[in-house]
Amino acid sequence: MYLDHYGLREAPFRLTPLTDFFFTGAQRGATVDALLYAVLHDEGIVQVSGEVGAGKTMLCRVLLERLPDTVDTVYLANPSLAPDDLLQAIATELGLSLGSDRAGALLGAVQDDLVRRHGDGRRVVVLIDEAHAMPAASLEQIRLLSNLETGRHKLLQLVLFGQPELDALLGGRDMRQLKDRITHHFRLSPLPPDEVAAYLDFRMHAAGYRGPAVFSPAAARQIARIAEGLTRRINVLADKSLLAAYSQNRHVVAPAHVTAAAHDAEYIPARPPRRVWPLAAAALAGAMAATVIPRWFTHEAPSHPADMALATPPTNTPPADTPPAAPPPAKAPQPEAERPAPPPPAKAKAPPAPAAPAPAPAAPAPATSTRPAPPDAPPAKPVVNQVTTTLAAEAGPAAATLATIAEPPATVAARAPVNTAPATDSDTDAPDFGPLARAALAAQTQWMPTAPDAHWFIQLHTNTDLDYTYLEHQLEAARSALPEADIRIYSTHLGERHRVGVITGSYATEQDAMAALRALPDTYRKAAYIRQVRRLR
Repeated sequence: MYLDHYGLREAPFRLTPLTDFFFTGAQRGATVDALLYAVLHDEGIVQVSGEVGAGKTMLCRVLLERLPDTVDTVYLANPSLAPDDLLQAIATELGLSLGSDRAGALLGAVQDDLVRRHGDGRRVVVLIDEAHAMPAASLEQIRLLSNLETGRHKLLQLVLFGQPELDALLGGRDMRQLKDRITHHFRLSPLPPDEVAAYLDFRMHAAGYRGPAVFSPAAARQIARIAEGLTRRINVLADKSLLAAYSQNRHVVAPAHVTAAAHDAEYIPARPPRRVWPLAAAALAGAMAATVIPRWFTHEAPSHPADMALATPPTNTPPADTPPAAPPPAKAPQPEAERPAPPPPAKAKAPPAPAAPAPAPAAPAPATSTRPAPPDAPPAKPVVNQVTTTLAAEAGPAAATLATIAEPPATVAARAPVNTAPATDSDTDAPDFGPLARAALAAQTQWMPTAPDAHWFIQLHTNTDLDYTYLEHQLEAARSALPEADIRIYSTHLGERHRVGVITGSYATEQDAMAALRALPDTYRKAAYIRQVRRLR
């Protein structure tokens, strides 16, 4: 959803352990090197333990990838197998054709195959993930497999990956024989707080991002504190924080976005349901003209007049049975027809003072209320109809239902219908564009057919359903700040949303584009990023 917004070629914080995203900092790279040495030069069992989400599976995948071609590997992702099933799984991974499923016959066939491979100069390594979930009887089978050897060498190397519960399991008296065979024990610690910012930046660049740090230092510190250094939690928070920033059309993740992500992931206690919006619904509606901003962000000043209108809380009308407020000390004279008759004079000799006129209702009120009608006010900007329309177009009816229930029914009913201009039929047909936008669009139309796919450009602004008057202000500011630059815009539609990007430059290499980006004024360099021409086709 936010890939184009940040110039990414793929999602940077997926939970799938892809080795291209392996972070070598925080001693991760050194741990892999030590594991390789232990597997290739030792003859005992190796144990790797770490908390849930610390990155054990990623470490296992990296180890599998870096073992030399002379090593045959067996990877078991389901350790909750009975002893015979475990032996059967190893035999199957080795490609053995078995004529019997008896335990003795299986073990003999596996041993014969290991002797043959050893004679050919090959080693066999069995990696067992989630070993803490293995039954005690299967762990005993592991011990028996570790006894397979020739006169001088072990035939099988075993590596156990598990949570700290594996330490407690191996600490039992009945497991002391297996524990004595563990010659190396590596503990995978959480990322230190000062390494989290480097981890976030590494993952963003591994996904194709080219530009300054997206996560502000304060946001990175907050992610480190909430995630407690666990990489899986860091990935969840980072992904949701990017989504929250995208929903506000921001390019820098702030602490408020991390707070929203933490609430959405339930890593910190949620606020009352009526005040918490689903983050996905907010992101899908975030790029619209009437942007739906979760109330977690209302303490930040909006950057656009439309956002300021949304950030203003609706007027609270008191219940009908509330007693009327006392009239003000002075009031403007009323028309003669509406002015009430003065009270009869008092019987005292002194002339009576005129009584203050009582307020008259502007219109007949129900019998249960004497409160005057509130003054006219501009209707609050509706959001639910726009959200539902966009969700139905992009994410289907399930997401539309999610967005529709994000506000209480009473609030939805109080909103006025949406008054927005219909989307144009063509990306290049924008009759409401101002003169600067039309000129910039014409420049883009002339440049695009001749620009090679491999060329690069700089994206200064990314606008979705932006008011065209404000677009004129953007273009005027860009021309003033970059008088020698060729300022262009591209116009496209994403479903019912109209996206306009303000871009500049044409560079043959990524290095040239990055040099031009670094030379921009500070107002642009902090939020701009580079993209390839093929991303626009």
